[in-house]
Amino acid sequence: MNENGGNQEDLLGCVFLCRALDLIAATEEAVRHSWSARLDGNCISDLDLGDLHLLVPFARNGNDEDVPESCRCYLWFKHSGIHKRSCVVIDVSVGRLRQLKRPSTPQYDRLVLMLIEELPIRFLTPFTVPTHPRSDLGA
Repeated sequence: MNENGGNQEDLLGCVFLCRALDLIAATEEAVRHSWSARLDGNCISDLDLGDLHLLVPFARNGNDEDVPESCRCYLWFKHSGIHKRSCVVIDVSVGRLRQLKRPSTPQYDRLVLMLIEELPIRFLTPFTVPTHPRSDLGA
């Protein structure tokens, strides 16, 4: 259990919505606690300031007594000025994650559509029956 009434495991795999300011604050916290997975200046300058970004915790970090509990998270962020998203890994405190909003069902639907739209599309040829010579038919 942690001070927020839950444990880190209940956060793992959950999707959280955040803004650029949330990510900048998470980066400042990571610097204060010497967490290795954090945004650098280039990533911060690439963040779209008006759009939502996604955080998905996937692992629990070990922690010392004098630092807050944290999780290693996938961050799927939108770049500023271009139609592009990238995925990086950052460390975020459990307290900060618990302050973020979760997507609504319509937001989840849009997220899935965005993810699918970024996948390469492969068109299948119409199903055809392969022609195999049959040995049981005499020539």
